[in-house]
Amino acid sequence: MCEFLSAIVTQTGDVLWSKSTDHHEHLVDHFELNDSQREPMRWVRVEFKPGQNPADASGYNLTLDEREAPDWWEGRKEKAERTLRGIVEQMIITGDKKILLGGTWILAGKANVGQVVNARIVYMLDSSKIGYMWGSSNIGEMRESSNVGAMRESSNVGVMRESSNVGDMWGSSKIGVMRGSSKIGGMWGSSKIGVMRGSSKIGVMRGSSKIAVMRESSNVGDMWGSSKVGEMQGSSKIATDNR
Repeated sequence: MCEFLSAIVTQTGDVLWSKSTDHHEHLVDHFELNDSQREPMRWVRVEFKPGQNPADASGYNLTLDEREAPDWWEGRKEKAERTLRGIVEQMIITGDKKILLGGTWILAGKANVGQVVNARIVYMLDSSKIGYMWGSSNIGEMRESSNVGAMRESSNVGVMRESSNVGDMWGSSKIGVMRGSSKIGGMWGSSKIGVMRGSSKIGVMRGSSKIAVMRESSNVGDMWGSSKVGEMQGSSKIATDNR
């Protein structure tokens, strides 16, 4: 399974990666590598995975994503690790930014970003904050007390954990899973949530917004219009249904 940060290391020690993907096969196609004739092996797939704190580049570990290592790998491993650590260090934001236009980022500490446009946020940690997400912007995981003011257009969050918070969802914005005490103020338009778990909460659902499954003690305050919940389990609750 491809995970952040995925890359390819060549026999000469070059590191091939992209801000747009963590899929090795995308990288193979993009860099026009020949995967059918790899004897002898001239390149390998690698993963550079975070430790407990994804904002600490020194805690990442390099692993080989191949059945066996070529003879030259040990001689190139240290250089590849240094390169990848430097790449991660450039992604970490802990201060103020007016806008992020594209790219791949990790927000931590007291990072405060006004707008994110078509960018990939791998992790939001600590008390990091985003004002608005636009276009195809994506957040992999929101943790701790991280916060997004508003998600618009086709912006997306994979997982919300702990006490992470999103103010409003608009357009076709989407959240995969809400866990812990994560919270959303309001859902509008055709916004969508896959699964709500724990004590996660949504204030208001309007328009054609949708939740596939509510579990445990998850809660929705008010539902209006053609908003919809597919399945409710456990002690999940809708306080007021105005549909």
